[in-house]
Amino acid sequence: MACAAYCARNDDEEFCDTSGSDAKFHEVQIPFVPAVPASPQMPALPKSPTVAFKARQKNVSGHQFNTAVSGAPTWCHGCRRMLWGFGGEPIFQCTLCRSHSCAGCRELDVTCPSLTAPEAPSLLNDVGSAKAQQGDVDGALEAFAEARRRRESAGTLETCDGARLLKNTGLAKYSKGQYKEALEAYEEARRIHDKTETLCTLGGAALIRSIGIAKSDLGDFEGAVKAYAEARQLYETVGAFESEAGASLLNNLGFAKAEHGDVEGALRAYSEARELRDRTKSLRTPSGARLLKNMGVAARVHGDLDGALAHLAEARRILEDTGTLRSTSGFGLLRSIGITLAESGNPAAALDTFNEALKICSCTGASETHDHANLLTSIGLAKHQHGNCAVALESFAEAHRIYEMNRSIDTLDGAILLRSIGTVKLDCKNYKGALVDFANSRSILTRIDALQTADGAGLLGCIGEALLESGDTKGAAKTFLEALRIHQATCSLKSARAARLFMNIGRSKRQSGDTDGVLEALEHAYQILADLRQLSTVSGAQLLANIGDAKGDRGDPAGALEAFRRARDAREQLECLQTPEGASLLSSMGNAHGACGEVDSALQAYSYALSIREQTNSLDTPEGVNLLVSIGYAHRVRGNGEQALLVYAQARQICEATDTLYTPTGAGLLRNIGLVKRDQKDLDAALDAFVEAHRIREAAGCMETPEGASLLHNLGNMRSDLGDMGGALLAYEVAQRIREKTATLETHDGAGLLVNMAIARGTKGDVNGKLQAYMEAQQIHERLGTLKTSDGARLLHNLGITKSELQDSVGALDMFEQAMDIYAALGFLSTDSGVSLLKSIGAVKNTCGDLEGALAAFTRALAICEGSQALRTPDGANLLMNVGCAKSAKGDIDGALDALKEACSIRTMTGSLATPEGAVLLNNLGNVLCQLGELEGALQNYQEASRIRELTGTLQTPGGALLLANLGSARGECGDLSGQLEAYSDARRISEETGAIETPNGADLLMNIGVVKGCLGDFEGQREAYAAAHCIRERTGTLKTPNGKLLLSQMKLAQEQPATLVQRLFGAFTCIPQAV
Repeated sequence: MACAAYCARNDDEEFCDTSGSDAKFHEVQIPFVPAVPASPQMPALPKSPTVAFKARQKNVSGHQFNTAVSGAPTWCHGCRRMLWGFGGEPIFQCTLCRSHSCAGCRELDVTCPSLTAPEAPSLLNDVGSAKAQQGDVDGALEAFAEARRRRESAGTLETCDGARLLKNTGLAKYSKGQYKEALEAYEEARRIHDKTETLCTLGGAALIRSIGIAKSDLGDFEGAVKAYAEARQLYETVGAFESEAGASLLNNLGFAKAEHGDVEGALRAYSEARELRDRTKSLRTPSGARLLKNMGVAARVHGDLDGALAHLAEARRILEDTGTLRSTSGFGLLRSIGITLAESGNPAAALDTFNEALKICSCTGASETHDHANLLTSIGLAKHQHGNCAVALESFAEAHRIYEMNRSIDTLDGAILLRSIGTVKLDCKNYKGALVDFANSRSILTRIDALQTADGAGLLGCIGEALLESGDTKGAAKTFLEALRIHQATCSLKSARAARLFMNIGRSKRQSGDTDGVLEALEHAYQILADLRQLSTVSGAQLLANIGDAKGDRGDPAGALEAFRRARDAREQLECLQTPEGASLLSSMGNAHGACGEVDSALQAYSYALSIREQTNSLDTPEGVNLLVSIGYAHRVRGNGEQALLVYAQARQICEATDTLYTPTGAGLLRNIGLVKRDQKDLDAALDAFVEAHRIREAAGCMETPEGASLLHNLGNMRSDLGDMGGALLAYEVAQRIREKTATLETHDGAGLLVNMAIARGTKGDVNGKLQAYMEAQQIHERLGTLKTSDGARLLHNLGITKSELQDSVGALDMFEQAMDIYAALGFLSTDSGVSLLKSIGAVKNTCGDLEGALAAFTRALAICEGSQALRTPDGANLLMNVGCAKSAKGDIDGALDALKEACSIRTMTGSLATPEGAVLLNNLGNVLCQLGELEGALQNYQEASRIRELTGTLQTPGGALLLANLGSARGECGDLSGQLEAYSDARRISEETGAIETPNGADLLMNIGVVKGCLGDFEGQREAYAAAHCIRERTGTLKTPNGKLLLSQMKLAQEQPATLVQRLFGAFTCIPQAV
């Protein structure tokens, strides 16, 4: 699941409570009852103890009238008639001047006499406090503003009463969410207290606490912590810390520390607050329940989910005992319980708790409110976690409607809602829609100046994840870096959200091929979750799975398997293995088993994953199709191509039924079908599958991706199999460009691509380009730390072969020795790869003249093949051919002939003689027969080899040119100079077309052409051939070699005695060792 952590303010907004004893308006600081003068018509009004005031308060004509019920007659201050209160007649009394009024006079525009007295500012302060308590915050602010104006006029603002007025103004603004304006009022009040030296009082301590609350809500948690510390000092100085006020202060301190990233410090503050409430016997109260709720939230953030649920359960019992569960506080508590249950991996229980909270929300009249919308957001997140994305989006849509109705979408909670909607869309692969929602959320955070907070960092992490999923690796990396900087600035790097960010950074680095960077990022995430004790959570299981993927990429399948097992155990403990995510984990385990060669174990893991997807109805999804592809691949590895195709057919049916065949997932399926068809030698069907996959990716606009590069890689291999080396090389080059663009060339797959590109260049005669590609692949393996693997050894082997082709025998043997050491360390020397390497070593030593060493290498390889009963195979035939070549070079022509004839017998028996390799064998057999003087037999073998190369489409290659040169030599030995020149000319043409003419062998061919032309009297052609050979030897730096010196002597003789053939041919191409 994409990052959808339950947002920090989902239930943490009640860390610093703004009701009850935690933060309330100081209603009347100094009671003042104005005297009402007597009049002849209306005696002074006594204070009647029998007057009971109702809740509703009016604000007209300057008087502050309340509906009153009087047990005695009274006078109306306006019309002066007697008010008896009989028959439901309403009586109103001003709370300021205590005068009474009838309903009619109540509406008169008359100024209350109390508001013209010197004490008016204090009365207006009282009026504002009363209005605030009644919920009329705007009316309260009007009263406070008038009081301030009068105090400024009278010069009494900078007094204790003025400071109390400013504090009450701040409280009113705070209740409207105007935290910055509230803080300004508090700070002004503090300056007055400092000036009048009255800060060290109970009121001063409460003011400093209010400053801390405002700073906390503005995100200045460090400033809040300092304010709370100062408030504590003041409470202790005035001897009021051991009270409910002190416990509430510690509660606020805990919240600020938690938001500042110091969760342990928060828990210490909450624990001290609890001890204080225990001592003051105030724990079993609603305020104590709020404290326990905050303790539970902090414990949840700290990873102690069991402890969190225990604290929250105790808070619930308190609210039930005090009969306040069905209240706003109970509503918030149940929401916190639901969130904790969801994080514990129990979304079903979480939804039950949320539904209970919904009922309370309805009963308390909180429906269609901001809090109701917050609850719906949490419900949507739980439904998302439960795998029901559609229903989650319905909850989010309802929450969005309520926010819009209340005009509160441009708030932190609104931004969190949009982020949650984007997260669900991200999981539904709707990357474009997710990015739109994330962008809207970011706009809100920017407007409310909250982007540079932990919430902002969390949102940027989600944006980066969406960019990563949509293929914008660079944009994702840039966004992740921005989020990381915010986490560092806000000291929130030790949070679960930061761990999620590091996980995504790891994914980003994985896509760019930085395997070291992947593990480094995941190790950071692991350490964070370990410190938070959250490794046994769903997020912890996901992290372990990611670590497994990273280790698999580094060629450590055993380490990957261990990580996957830990992730599986965590999910089993959380009872969430039987989910689509659990199925994905088991699929990854299967892949790791396969990498370890444990195909049966891989199939067991895949089967378990398949059963889970069938039970959860998630097989008909892209992930389900990928699982079937993995199962098919396992069958393919076991050699059961038909079973693989049956599984792929089922996957294709799902793609067609869900209309996803023409998507990247469908393209991946077709690619795997093509691979099986290629294994079955059904090359046309394989090519069709690859081409269709290519067409789908181009139509979907996802060709420029790592997966697109892999497809082109396969397509290149396919064209290579069909002999279209130009088409293969073109596909490889486009794949290389894509991998460079997507920063995935520096990966294991990128190195494999370069290896195949090298092979294609070699077949085109571009030996230098071949060497360059191999060396680039070697550098990638060295940077990835994967050179000392079987793939790395094979690469070194091929690199050595290429160096030998460039006459660098010393460099070739160095590569071979490194490969030999790797195979020996891995225990792979007695495998086909080890045998192939020994053959190559023998071939190069033979070239260097170390015939004993060559024969020893070939003999060792032969012993391995005989021991593994692999001699009677095409590879065994190749080995025997090399043994024959070595014996021929040592002068053991009879032994060479026996070995080559046995190799021919094996290839005839295995039906592999009519192959390019068989053509090489017949070529070498012809060479040996030439040495024995059996020219007719040699010619027959050369001609049969030529026919095979024509049939297999490999005559127009450097090897074909070599064969034609040998055929020409044999014809010359038989006296057929015209036939000899014809064969040489064909060899020259092919060498020029393939670029192989620009080699020492090409120079030898041209020299021999010159010799034959001289014999035929074509001296002009002879000079042209010699000159061309001379230029090639100059360019290749081989003019001073024995063959180069021979060319110079031939050129000299041609000038002195043009009609004399001194040298027919220098060593008409000897036996060719075959290195596989």
